[in-house]
Amino acid sequence: MDNQLQVNLRIEGALHTIFEGPVVTRVHNVTTHSSNGTHHCDGTNHGAHPNPGPTATGALDDANATSAFGWDAQFNPGFDDFFITSIGDSSNVACQS
Repeated sequence: MDNQLQVNLRIEGALHTIFEGPVVTRVHNVTTHSSNGTHHCDGTNHGAHPNPGPTATGALDDANATSAFGWDAQFNPGFDDFFITSIGDSSNVACQS
């Protein structure tokens, strides 16, 4: 099975567009600074989805591999998924005024 998929990805930061363009993504392992290691990124989420496939987080990671805008996420084993905390110069905040 070919797990590659081309998507058009646009990432908006707080003040500007961080990335916009086509990305070829695939199922792959992801490592971030805050994730305490390498984790699968295949959309299965503890068997909620039986077949692995490309994910939005994987597309973000693949775009970063070519454009180096930087991103970080924590991995939550309870959800078997990443929670993105920052992309480029924009960080996730609890609330904004």
